[in-house]
Amino acid sequence: MFLPLTTASLYTLGSHQVSFNVSEPFNSSAKLDPPLYSSEGSWTYTLNMTTDSQHGIMVKVDEFSFADYGRIWPSIFASLRAQSIKDLGIGGYKYSTMDFRGYPAYQDSYPAQIDLVSGKLIEQLETRYLAYEIDERTVVIVLAVGDNVPYQEILNTIEVTDAQKKPAKYAPYIGPIDGNGSS
Repeated sequence: MFLPLTTASLYTLGSHQVSFNVSEPFNSSAKLDPPLYSSEGSWTYTLNMTTDSQHGIMVKVDEFSFADYGRIWPSIFASLRAQSIKDLGIGGYKYSTMDFRGYPAYQDSYPAQIDLVSGKLIEQLETRYLAYEIDERTVVIVLAVGDNVPYQEILNTIEVTDAQKKPAKYAPYIGPIDGNGSS
């Protein structure tokens, strides 16, 4: 029996270094997407490991300009995501808030299916999703789409630490909070 080749990988996503083990061909397909800026003042950094239109994994780091000292983000996000999934007409959706390695987290999943929404057939691939809040300003997301992707392999080995060198271009923690340059 052949086992897939597994490679330890280290990536800098924003102000954080992310490492995990991942099987080929996902390791060789890894690329950093351009950062996404939200008008709420956060940056999302994405490592995209999509191998084809039916299989992909993304590891994301969201860095907020605001602090979530009460760690309420996972429960608020759970409500918003559940409504979004319902609006898309997806069945078999399961979700929960939980603890992942001591961090507040949210997870969900749904099976592959074809949905009938407003008279249109929409193919949905099997999807698994975990988001966990590593500090009051940072959420790590692991998203897997398609069957036989190494989602659990990444969850079992993922480590996120502060990067040695912070990005100069994107500074989510520094800047105007009240809109006119003062914090």
